[in-house]
Amino acid sequence: MSGWYCPEGTGHDWRPCPRGTFSPVEFLSYESQCKPCKPGHYCAFQNSTSVTGECDKGFYCRNGSDSHQPSGGNTGDAGICMAGYYCPKGHPNAPIACPAGYFNNLTHRYEISHCRKCLGGMFCDRGGLEWPSGKCQPGYYCKERAISPNPVNTTDTGGPCPPGNYCPEESSYPLACPGGQFNSLWRQSHCFHCPAGHFCPNASSSYQICPEGNYCPNGSAQAIKCPKGTYKNYTMGNSVNDCKMCPPGQYCPYAGMANPEGLCAAGWFCTGGSWEKKPLNSIDIANGTAVCPLIGSIGGFCKKGEFCPAGADRPRPCTPGYFCDRDYLDRESGRCTAGYFCNGSTIDPRPENQTNGDRCPKGYYCPTGSSYPKPCHPGTYSDVEYNQFRNNCMPCLPGMYCGSYGLPWPSGNCSEGYYCPAGRVKCFVVKW
Repeated sequence: MSGWYCPEGTGHDWRPCPRGTFSPVEFLSYESQCKPCKPGHYCAFQNSTSVTGECDKGFYCRNGSDSHQPSGGNTGDAGICMAGYYCPKGHPNAPIACPAGYFNNLTHRYEISHCRKCLGGMFCDRGGLEWPSGKCQPGYYCKERAISPNPVNTTDTGGPCPPGNYCPEESSYPLACPGGQFNSLWRQSHCFHCPAGHFCPNASSSYQICPEGNYCPNGSAQAIKCPKGTYKNYTMGNSVNDCKMCPPGQYCPYAGMANPEGLCAAGWFCTGGSWEKKPLNSIDIANGTAVCPLIGSIGGFCKKGEFCPAGADRPRPCTPGYFCDRDYLDRESGRCTAGYFCNGSTIDPRPENQTNGDRCPKGYYCPTGSSYPKPCHPGTYSDVEYNQFRNNCMPCLPGMYCGSYGLPWPSGNCSEGYYCPAGRVKCFVVKW
């Protein structure tokens, strides 16, 4: 009968095919003629003529299993699905290894979805792993499902670390070089410091030259602008000391200037380092009306008695012969009034009893624009002030002589035996 075997010479001694086997045919003579239970199936009973059913999910029944959940004490090559594998129900090829790039650290797994992707920063170089093979090497990155510690080509699972990035051991993705560092090479585990005179933004594959108007210390992530009141008309430079003071007579109103903006405003002066076209003086700064990035005065406005043409680096004293009667002048107000003299830094057109001008004194005359009194010539004199013209000097009186310049009165009377016509410098001898 099917499911039985009868050894030769036993007569009617039928013997059942053991658990884990079956026989759909008759006339068997030996136990070995009973077929092992098929892969993926189990044969739970003696004298079975067919398999009992499919091996349960999470278990494997390679051959000759007598249990749908073989867990020890069973027959055949069968058991619990081990870590690194999965075992679908009734699958003849179970246990099936999780493929390279995956791992599984649990038993009783039965679907491929139970295989976990290899962890980022790790690699899984073969099938059947219960844990990743190891860490990704320095200079490389390994995303999920990586199969190599040092992938040669860039794929969706990793690759060599590209320029502008660095990859230490166990990197799951390239790390951008931080600002102030750069990397121009492939397969690097670290970045390099940006050299002085250059700057390196985030993820730099090379260093950039520090531009005009800026300076870049060692390890700069970005160029630093020269402060207002300074400029820098060349590239590179690694210190604020490379920024030049704005020249006298000019102004630099913004940070990061390559050249001065222009000339100081007319009526004002810029002593150097000015960031204003019309700079405030040191008193204004001290009073808190401006914030000075430099030390000392940067300029101011011209006051009475001074004038400042555009681009002035200091106040200019009012020109002799002229007057400057108000603040903020870019040129003289006008010429000194006739009858007066203005000897420099003069405020009034008709100065009187001043160190920088006065009314024209006796013995002198002062045309318009006089910087000093002009003396009456010998032979003339003037006994009044405010003279404007040379002809205001009168001829010397008859009988008197005027022997020198600038006389307010004749020098004296003619001596006995001499005579002096009007307007004479000296007396003449009387001839008999």
